[in-house]
Amino acid sequence: MNTDSATGAAFSPPAQSVPLAASLVSRADLIAKAVASRARVIFVCAPAGFGKTTLLAEWAATESRPSGRMTLRSQDDDPAELLARLADGLDGAHPLDAEVAAVLHGQGVSPLGRGAPTFAKAMATSEAFVLFIDDVQELTSPVSTDVLEVALASVPDGSAVVLASRTRLPRLEHAFAGLGTVVIDQSDLTFDATAARQVFSHLRVDVTTESASAIVAKVEGWPMGVTLAARAAHGADQLVGVTGAAGSVSAFLAEEVFRRIDPADFDFLMSTSVFTDLTEVGCNAILDSTEAAQRLDALAARDVFLARVSDEPPVYRLHQLVRESLLALLDDDGGQRASGLRLRAGAWCERTGNPAAAMEQYLAGGHQREAATLLAEIGRQIYASGRYDSLDRWTSSIGEDMVRGYPPLLAFVSWYTALQGRDDEATRWATEMEEVEVDSSAAWSTAFETMRSMLRVSRLDHGPDAAYAEAAAALRTEGPDSPRRDGMLWLLGQTQVLRGQSLAAAASFREASTASTRLGHPGLVVYSESELMILAMDAGRWDEASVHLRAAMAIIERHGLWDYQASALAFAAAARLAAHQGNTDDVLAAPLARGLRARVSCTPVRPFVAVRSRVQLIRASSDSSVIRQLLTEIDHVCEHRPSLGALSDEVAKLRKAYSAERMTGSGLDPLTPTELRILPYLQTHLTADDLASRFGVSRHTIGTHLRAIYAKLLVTSRGDAVERATAVGLLG
Repeated sequence: MNTDSATGAAFSPPAQSVPLAASLVSRADLIAKAVASRARVIFVCAPAGFGKTTLLAEWAATESRPSGRMTLRSQDDDPAELLARLADGLDGAHPLDAEVAAVLHGQGVSPLGRGAPTFAKAMATSEAFVLFIDDVQELTSPVSTDVLEVALASVPDGSAVVLASRTRLPRLEHAFAGLGTVVIDQSDLTFDATAARQVFSHLRVDVTTESASAIVAKVEGWPMGVTLAARAAHGADQLVGVTGAAGSVSAFLAEEVFRRIDPADFDFLMSTSVFTDLTEVGCNAILDSTEAAQRLDALAARDVFLARVSDEPPVYRLHQLVRESLLALLDDDGGQRASGLRLRAGAWCERTGNPAAAMEQYLAGGHQREAATLLAEIGRQIYASGRYDSLDRWTSSIGEDMVRGYPPLLAFVSWYTALQGRDDEATRWATEMEEVEVDSSAAWSTAFETMRSMLRVSRLDHGPDAAYAEAAAALRTEGPDSPRRDGMLWLLGQTQVLRGQSLAAAASFREASTASTRLGHPGLVVYSESELMILAMDAGRWDEASVHLRAAMAIIERHGLWDYQASALAFAAAARLAAHQGNTDDVLAAPLARGLRARVSCTPVRPFVAVRSRVQLIRASSDSSVIRQLLTEIDHVCEHRPSLGALSDEVAKLRKAYSAERMTGSGLDPLTPTELRILPYLQTHLTADDLASRFGVSRHTIGTHLRAIYAKLLVTSRGDAVERATAVGLLG
């Protein structure tokens, strides 16, 4: 054991259907040393089958401090999903404040900029606890690792986080060195002959010390190998013939274990290995069978690598090592059988209301067409949950050719990249949309045409008058119950604002807000209430504006939309209202810092929102440096969309009001949108070279941005920059 000294739901651990050697051999000495070290982060890192999970289980069973446990899954390799899982895990040890829980489960929360530091603060103020996190190797996305690093950066003295992984985690080991770390690795978990004899004895296999030593040598001390060797042998005389070290588990299982299973049972296990959790209905569905319940129960009773992990309804789980080996064997025929089973499994997941699992099954089986069709249907739901990384991963796996070839998915990808302010991507996909020739007989034709119109209107490609005509025409094609009606009404109101038709715009926004509430589209409620607030302020109806502010803020808080594009408009308008009231510290009024922070996603690809939100921020600010920066950003938007009607006139008046004579002062410039995107990464241990790679720019460019951030925050170090940014509301 290497020591580095330095001054949800509740989780159900995965089943261990094979009696793992480590569960038969106590690890109390390793646990005691780790506890005695008072290290706040403990790493348990070893290949599969070395007893990491059972060590965690033994520790949890003997731990006197409140503890939470979680096992990461492949679907947790998404920053938003990871934060939600961490929140549930910590809640098991230390109940979270409702407001903190709402942020961590929020639909529109920046995982690195807001969610992770919120979790870190909640952890830092908790009473002594232990949080066990298994299978950390599932986090392959760099951003997920970033989030984990920031989230766990403030483990308080007297508490501990235990991270189990199949591989070493050098980046996290380095990041947490200041907390004191302990690493329990393969060398600590390897078995000797004494441990092996305990396993053999438990499994009723007589063995001499010499034979036990021979087995340990053959499997290189691998605990799972010892267990499987003992289970595979009918007597001590067979032990010396067992082969298979930790690096050849599949061969070992095939040669010494699988061949001893009844062929029908083996085929059942191999076929159903496409599922992580095995249920009667799921297994019957993909095998077109009615016998799954009896077979699952019988296999679990005989302990054939299968364990029952839930009773209502019965759920079973293969040991992970066994499942991985079975999946490899299933693919041996070129993957045709596996592909067919994945297709059936995906269809079953769809029917039973688990579309995310269906997506994973389709993509694992190479069924891009089915995945594209499903993603077009569920994309908005996934986007609303904040799982942006999952959307990007699925879209990438489906492939650009398939996205282009399926117009409903093309429309969705265009929409969500625009909402995220990813201008280049959104513009490229929008161009692709314009080239689609719609077959009017296709079931999706009306929806696609409306989405194409909505994107044109939001981009203002041909100015306010053309956008108004297109919005009105598209709205006429959508019935009163259309799921797109609220969005079309909001866009119609936007064009009416640009045409100077304030009364008509207010009517459109009111109707959009009502429709959005009925349809369950919280972001559009925020958009609409924010616009009603702005129109009320423009008319001097400040009390009415306060009513709309409260409506917008209630939705933001209820759904955790703090970093959603719609909220940028709400915070900017709220800052203007706060400035009018002379109360910029009022939380309900949302201080100027919130609006400045949220403007990051307001880019030229949606020019109305980009300019409209910045105009409100200008009206809210008395700082010449802030006004100057915002006007510069508006100029950038107008380079792309010069014709913004009444909004262009409003900008011109503001520019005249804040003429060069009045634009003086010693105030420091606010962080630019690019600097705000970089800022959250200062909480990590990423180097300048790492950041350059993340953002696709040169190290020199990153250095320029870092120097600007330090200068604007009046600091000279990364740590001070994070502290200052948190204090002024730019982080956390």
